[in-house]
Amino acid sequence: MNQCLICRNKLAIRQKKFCSNKCRLLWFTNFNSKRRKYPDKSCPICLKTMLREKIGTAKTCSRKCFKVYARKNWGRGLNNPNFKGDEYLHNGYYRVYHYYNEKKRNNAVHRLVYEKYIGRLLKREEVVHHKDGNKSNNKLENLELLSRSNHTKLHVLELLKRRWKNPSLQLKSISL
Repeated sequence: MNQCLICRNKLAIRQKKFCSNKCRLLWFTNFNSKRRKYPDKSCPICLKTMLREKIGTAKTCSRKCFKVYARKNWGRGLNNPNFKGDEYLHNGYYRVYHYYNEKKRNNAVHRLVYEKYIGRLLKREEVVHHKDGNKSNNKLENLELLSRSNHTKLHVLELLKRRWKNPSLQLKSISL
């Protein structure tokens, strides 16, 4: 008949070495020194004791705790030590962090260029279109202001021209 290695209680049919999780943990922390490569450590967030035999060099006990740990120690955006600067690429568009009315904003550069040109903030329904199709070319000569519907019509027309190989297709009118 099988007995628990710690408390010598009888084991159920499916249990192999220990009668409970408590006995198993006691075995791994006190008696099984070969398998413990790292010393035990407490999680800095929830303060649970972590058995390091399988975790290796983990900083926290779970993914949930790691998210809290990362936000607390590294921060996001400008506060993150991996942040390389205030300008970066996102879906082909250059974006930049800046402050407006003492609030941190994250905007596309082509929208900021056009806002500066017209002297006001753009509305949500206004789209700044790149005439040459190059998303990284943010020169004022290459930008034009369109409504969302007209911008969609323009791109549908370009798509039809490419599919039908007919460059003479035109829309009747595009206006704001």
